[in-house]
Amino acid sequence: ANVFEKKCQTVPCWMFIPWISQLLSVAPDPDTGVAVLPILVEIAKNYPQALYFPYTVSSPSIEEKNPKICTALSEFLQHDLLYDLTVSLSFLTHPEHRFKDLLEHMKHAATSPERSRQKIEEVLASFHEECWDSSNITGNYNLTFIKNYKTKFNTIIGSKGSALMGSKAAATVNKLIALSQEMAKNLTPSRGGQMRVTRFSSWFANYDTLRRDDQPIEIPGQYKGLSKPQPKYHVTIKNFDDNMLVMSSIRKPKRLIIRGNDEKEYPFLVKGGEDLRQDQRIQQLFSVMNQIFMRDAACCQRQLSIRTYEVIPMTDKVGIIEWLSDTRPIRSIIEEQISIEKGTAMTIQNIPAAKLHQQWLNSFSGSTITQKYITMFTKGKRKATEDMMKTFHSNTKSDYLRKGVSSLAASPESYLTLRAQFARSLACFSVSSYIVGIGDRHLENFLLDQNSGRVIGIDFGHAFGTATQLLPIPELVPFRLTHQFTHFLAPLDIGGLLGHNMVHTLAALRKRKELLLTIMDVFVKEPLVDWIKYARKLRAAASAPVKGKGKGKEKEKEMEVDEDEEANEDEDDFAWFPREKVRICTQKLNGRNPAAITCQELRKSVHAKHPYCKYLEKIVEGDEGVDFRASKQEKETCTSVQSQVKCLIELATAPNVVGRAYAGWTPWL
Repeated sequence: ANVFEKKCQTVPCWMFIPWISQLLSVAPDPDTGVAVLPILVEIAKNYPQALYFPYTVSSPSIEEKNPKICTALSEFLQHDLLYDLTVSLSFLTHPEHRFKDLLEHMKHAATSPERSRQKIEEVLASFHEECWDSSNITGNYNLTFIKNYKTKFNTIIGSKGSALMGSKAAATVNKLIALSQEMAKNLTPSRGGQMRVTRFSSWFANYDTLRRDDQPIEIPGQYKGLSKPQPKYHVTIKNFDDNMLVMSSIRKPKRLIIRGNDEKEYPFLVKGGEDLRQDQRIQQLFSVMNQIFMRDAACCQRQLSIRTYEVIPMTDKVGIIEWLSDTRPIRSIIEEQISIEKGTAMTIQNIPAAKLHQQWLNSFSGSTITQKYITMFTKGKRKATEDMMKTFHSNTKSDYLRKGVSSLAASPESYLTLRAQFARSLACFSVSSYIVGIGDRHLENFLLDQNSGRVIGIDFGHAFGTATQLLPIPELVPFRLTHQFTHFLAPLDIGGLLGHNMVHTLAALRKRKELLLTIMDVFVKEPLVDWIKYARKLRAAASAPVKGKGKGKEKEKEMEVDEDEEANEDEDDFAWFPREKVRICTQKLNGRNPAAITCQELRKSVHAKHPYCKYLEKIVEGDEGVDFRASKQEKETCTSVQSQVKCLIELATAPNVVGRAYAGWTPWL
């Protein structure tokens, strides 16, 4: 630590700005905290808004373990308007969702054997602050919610939460779950659309009058750390647009337009109820990967890179994401082409292939969708699955994506340029996202840059293998390389066009694996709330007896509480989870066979103790003499980067693997 402190004295503090997350992650430790404190203080003095939000998110854990750090930094980070901005953004989250999120905390606080009055009272205080406090909460939508549900809530919990303290706690929580379901039915808008910002908060409309010259708010995302910042030249917030666009997805994120003092508009996506630190850290990893590609001759020559964007977590419950203009979800592009062909509005879920998939799934026994999939895993033969995939493809034109991109091109030459950019960016993103274990790659999570043709990955809620380990229907592919993608690149061979670029991408990352693994260490030092939840879920699955094939509830978040629900261990017991994740990333960078890694993740998943897990492993492993990934020389560790890429492409395109995917993933496209 002493050597580190001395060396750091010669380094300008702004050069540490890209590594603020890493600095804060070691701050709770008294030994390392002392070493990084001088750097953090210098950043706080000179560039307070670069540190404000990262510190706000990390401060609870620092305050608990090393309060001296907080004392030293707090005096430089007082900013009333930034605080008000954060609170007001949190109230843009629909109150129905804020209620449901807090209900998860209440479920744990009220039903674990070591429940205490203090824990329950802390959650009740959060309910009051985030849902019921009409003295601080503004906006007609929020106030109507309070009017409709506050009394019902208080009736259920009893005087001072008494119904949550005794033997009827679980039954009380179940009543609150029923109330939450009632709220969800009345949520508006149900599909998305424009809404006035003032319906959720009046602060944004009043900002013009609240603005202070001595406390300007800088537009977030201006501290890149690539050169010395000049805050006096940074764009500051002038006001906010009166309207916001509510997205149609489950959490109803909102696009809010901020107007800068440079007379330009800066759109951001406001996401509530989510800890965006995972997305932010993945963007940081991608930025470092881009630097690796830039310094690698083969990657630089081929212009291989990942399109990154700003992610700013403001608390562990709210944050904003840079809005990517001139982009469209690939799902939207495909659906537009299908609708043009059919002459009526169509979705990818009601085309013939989707209906055939549903019929095929219904041919397997099971009273729930999950049970049908489990039967398909165990009873569905390889040949039958491959034949069904051929049937899906023969009933779906393969050129919807190609036509959609072609419509963007002004000439045949520009189309070829768009296609080449698509191929390069897809190859680079696929390999990079595989290293980080990003899943849930349905077509909404791919954007197409309509100017360049580049693919952009978004929404990294499932990363580091959690889509394989935790989803009721596990993802078995390393990345998405389905029919529409591969046929868009035809007549060029994917093994050539994509494969060569993937080899150069993976080779560059493997050369600099120590750098990547060092950056990933922040996940170990400062595990996210979601990661602690995931670790708890995996540990519970490992210790629970198997009650029979596929008996689990599908809507896990809305499960009724068991009166005898077991205690959850202390959060400190879950450091094994992030360490395990970094270990798997190490194996990928060391060239381990991707099928072997997926099987390893399955053996440590919620599926591990169920009889169907061995069938999943067999599907992933493939058949020796038929599949390259199953050959003896490649079975555990790939013999070269080229072999590793060949295994990855084979696993991503194998009909017997892709055909087992969840319907929402649309494997037929």
